[in-house]
Amino acid sequence: MLKMMRARKHREVGFTFIELMIGLSIFALVAVTIYQTLQGGIQMWHAGEGRMAYNQKLRLFYSTIDEDAASMVPFSMITPEWAPDRIVFIALTKTSDTTMTQKLMSKITYSFDPATRRLVRSSSTAGAGFNDANAVDKTMLDNVEGGNFSFCFFSDENGYEWRDAWQAADKSPRAVKVSVDLGNKVTNSTEHIEKIVFIPTGEMGKPS
Repeated sequence: MLKMMRARKHREVGFTFIELMIGLSIFALVAVTIYQTLQGGIQMWHAGEGRMAYNQKLRLFYSTIDEDAASMVPFSMITPEWAPDRIVFIALTKTSDTTMTQKLMSKITYSFDPATRRLVRSSSTAGAGFNDANAVDKTMLDNVEGGNFSFCFFSDENGYEWRDAWQAADKSPRAVKVSVDLGNKVTNSTEHIEKIVFIPTGEMGKPS
């Protein structure tokens, strides 16, 4: 009888140990599931933040170049440049001091910098002699993998078309298309964007 009670006691202890192992296994499974869920949520949050910053930078670039183009003015002392990798023109830009906001005549340059993979806006005022050495540079877009400017032409034969060379040194194009291939760190991919900028004082190109 005593032997049977001891055997039963050993069986009860063994069964309790198995239950403990099963409980630990379930706990570990739940903990791993919770961790993976939290990790996925954090990754999505970071991706969303990165996407918002990316879109905000695009919107800032669009609004800035639109405002610069709308404020373009002719100025005989500075010859505008319209090239595939660089555009230069004179515009009235806003400046603020402690008392008032005013507009100053500035030389505006948008250029692609392959070495640093950036699209840069440079601004030098008339007070600085339109000197590039005194220009204020601002990165509009980074992670640029490729890009160019093209200019709108029109002919009765071909209709509207975009060309990468503007021949009229004394005239500005009616529209400029900015094409950019951007490396997106959020999606780990390359996105192609195009922005058409209209110039109120420009003229439509005529193919020769």
